[in-house]
Parts: sequence; structure tokens; C-alpha cells
Amino acid sequence: MQTPRRYSVGKCTLAIVMLETFPRGSLPGQDPLSHHDYADTDLASFQDLWLAADYIELCCLEFQHTPGWALVGERDSMGVFIWTTNSAEDREVPQGAPTLPFSSNLTRLLTSGNGSGVHIILDD
Repeated sequence: MQTPRRYSVGKCTLAIVMLETFPRGSLPGQDPLSHHDYADTDLASFQDLWLAADYIELCCLEFQHTPGWALVGERDSMGVFIWTTNSAEDREVPQGAPTLPFSSNLTRLLTSGNGSGVHIILDD
């Protein structure tokens, strides 16, 4: 699937974005002097993406009440983000595939890929 990919429900958006999209050092918690070059393609299992989103929900949203992100991918070059729909961060990312409307059954979509060998290739 191509990135960025967004899944929005109400005021919350889960986004899967290649990290090369962002200027070096611009992400929260990222060292501005970091010299890591992100790849333009990466590979992650559905389970890796799901666990990253679960981690963000638990550590950032529930305990700190703030949006967050997690690094994923075999080449550590993509991020899973949870942020407010239409926030500054959301507007920074180029438009990708359409978001799912509020009426979509997001839970059914996300649970349909149970991590059993499902791999998603993400690229620009």
C-alpha cells in the first residue's frame, strides 16, 4: 500500500507515514542533530503496525493525554502516528489515499488482518 495512509474516526487520525516525509529532527522526541537517513521504502507486518498503534494509545493518549508516534519497519523508516484530525501535524503530511469516513467500520478493517504473515509494502 502507498503512504501516507490515514484512518480517521471522529477527531482522531491514525496515520502510517514514511519518515523521509518530515524534515530531519522535526518529530517530537527526535534528536535534531540526528543524521539517520530514512529509506523511501520499507516493509512491516500488520502485527508490527498494530502493536505500534497500541503502544501509542497506551503510552501517549491514555497516560500523557497527547498524540504520539512510533518507529516501525524493517529499515526503521516509517512511523505510525496518532494525532488530531486536521491538526498542524496532519496538515504537514501530503495527501495520500483517502481517509476512511467516520461511518466506516474501522475496527472490522483493522482486525481483519490478524498479523498472520500479512506484510504491507509502503513506499512513496
